[in-house]
Amino acid sequence: MLAVQFAFTKRLSDTPLHKIAILSSRSHNKISMMSGHLQNHSIPKLRIAYQGVPGAYGEDAAVKAYPNCETIPCHDFVDAIQAVEKGCAEEAVIPIENSIGGSVHTNYDLLLRHTLHVVGETHLFVDHCLLALPLAAKHHLTCVFSHPQALSQCELSINMLGVDAIPTQNTAVAAQMVASRGVRENGAIASARAAELYGLNVLAHKFQDRSSNVTRFVKLAREPLTIPTTYTRFKTSIALILDELHKALSVFAETGIHIFKNFIRITPTLY
Repeated sequence: MLAVQFAFTKRLSDTPLHKIAILSSRSHNKISMMSGHLQNHSIPKLRIAYQGVPGAYGEDAAVKAYPNCETIPCHDFVDAIQAVEKGCAEEAVIPIENSIGGSVHTNYDLLLRHTLHVVGETHLFVDHCLLALPLAAKHHLTCVFSHPQALSQCELSINMLGVDAIPTQNTAVAAQMVASRGVRENGAIASARAAELYGLNVLAHKFQDRSSNVTRFVKLAREPLTIPTTYTRFKTSIALILDELHKALSVFAETGIHIFKNFIRITPTLY
């Protein structure tokens, strides 16, 4: 079986979406609705769930998407999604794609297994920093801790440093570990904000192998957006499990829908 996922754009009035078997139609447009008679102090803060601990890139993405939000740290991505499903948070932000590492397939799978809707997206520039205890220098380090993707994005820099790479659950968790252990030979790859939060020094900025490192996060909510008729363009993601790919692609060709991203995986029938 082939699992196929597409993202495409199309004018709303020109797309006969009834011809496509869409598992979940998700607009990614950010639509801000404000009531003029409400004062800012009377509007409760949005609760936004993310995976990790304070200082994680997920928290940075939440704050970028909603500058005045209340961030809710979660153990893993499933917990972040369930926080929204259970009403503990209004939305969740999860990474879906990185300019270096590519698509985060496990999170695409979570979108299929849960009922939340994608209601927006935000792009976060990731500046991996090499962190260490105060008074520690690069030559003191024998190992660095970080999330596996961060370690892979900094592989050349780690090899040049000549240290061991040890995976952890989250970049901010790595910074937290180095701070709590107090071992001079331990370093972490995380954000500058994580260094500030946990009392570490930044030994190097832009520690990643490629300077352009952007992660796309999607915003998940219990209810889909209602797209105003004034919006003529929107983004939709769909996922299909099928035996014959050409039949699905022919629908896009016939209706003039532009596909700007797709990926295909051979996968067992999980859904």
